[in-house]
Amino acid sequence: MFIREICAYYVERRQAPLGGPGKVVEVDESVFCRRKYNRGAVREHTWMFGAVERGTANAVLFKAPDRTRATLEALISRWIRPGTIVISDMWAAYNGLSALSELLQVNCSTNFAHTVMHNGESLRVHTNTIEGLWSHAKRKFEEMLGTSKANFESYISEFMFRRMTKPSEFACLVDAVGRLYDPH
Repeated sequence: MFIREICAYYVERRQAPLGGPGKVVEVDESVFCRRKYNRGAVREHTWMFGAVERGTANAVLFKAPDRTRATLEALISRWIRPGTIVISDMWAAYNGLSALSELLQVNCSTNFAHTVMHNGESLRVHTNTIEGLWSHAKRKFEEMLGTSKANFESYISEFMFRRMTKPSEFACLVDAVGRLYDPH
């Protein structure tokens, strides 16, 4: 747990709100679930909220109590800057969120992407970037061959730390240890 605590410390101090005027951020919610022996009904599940700023490595992932409008509004208000172009799927809770300056949605059941004209420029509307982030995170959990629900958030912190610090994970880890455990 010690190393993941350092990862959490690093991530908490480096994560900042995404987007801004003219920037594009993809948002999505995903469920992380567990099945006993990988079979049968889902035993436990945890909802996550994620956002990725296109054209950068900036992203946030957070455990969410649910995926209701109120929860999504609070997370978007906290992590997406005003003036951001937000792209989401068609989940009904995104409709009419006052925290969103501009919302573009993609209907994944009919098409995975489409192009719109935005301020005279062509803009691809898709959620492929955030879906890719979910895929990487879930694959990491599968590779771990078992996780503890009590440590779930620390696993997410480790995943985000590795994503944020690639390819210099070790140097960033040493730096974070030095800042967290300053001997002076």
